Amino acid sequence: TFIPAKLLRKLAAYQKRGAGWLLSLYEARMGGILADEMGLGKTVQVIAALSAAKKKNGTMLSVIVTPTSLVYHWLAEFKRFDDSLTVRLISGVREERRRQILEARGDPSVDVLLTSYPLLRRDIENIREFPLRFAILDEAQFVKNAQSVGATAAKELNAQVRVALTGTPMENAPTELWSVFDFLMPGCLHTHRQFQARYEIPILKNGDQEALRTL
Repeated sequence: TFIPAKLLRKLAAYQKRGAGWLLSLYEARMGGILADEMGLGKTVQVIAALSAAKKKNGTMLSVIVTPTSLVYHWLAEFKRFDDSLTVRLISGVREERRRQILEARGDPSVDVLLTSYPLLRRDIENIREFPLRFAILDEAQFVKNAQSVGATAAKELNAQVRVALTGTPMENAPTELWSVFDFLMPGCLHTHRQFQARYEIPILKNGDQEALRTL
């Protein structure tokens, strides 16, 4: 494994499998949902995957987008599990954030840009052209409305691999799942209109079990 030994010792068996799965997505350049329930350590599995990818292929910038309330939790988890990763927090007024983003892009030692959904919406023009290794959405139900500014901004991130972290990938309606997949792998579940006609309307209005099994 490419996960650093010090970090590997801290992982439960299922977390090792989760981190390995994230790395398989990276190798295949595919997107995916890590849908472990709350408290099972999605954060540390991501950190392990980031560490392993760096060990294997060197430093390359990744972006993690979180709800505002979880930004400092992520910072603490990086410090706790792998403080060898260089993380830059995006914060402050507009010009300060722009400077932070450009400095991170110009610093080859930076591994992770950490920002929030509200700030990503405001700063996407400064981030969208960056070549990224991972674009990771924590609590990805924040982009369940595919037409929202936040969802549109997230889909503009230029990443080799897109990952969504959520314990509720299909919480209220199939459209939420479509919206997350439209970030992960655009077109995989067809256009929204096609998805509604093929899956959502038959499942919700007609109780179509075959459509549900197919989905």
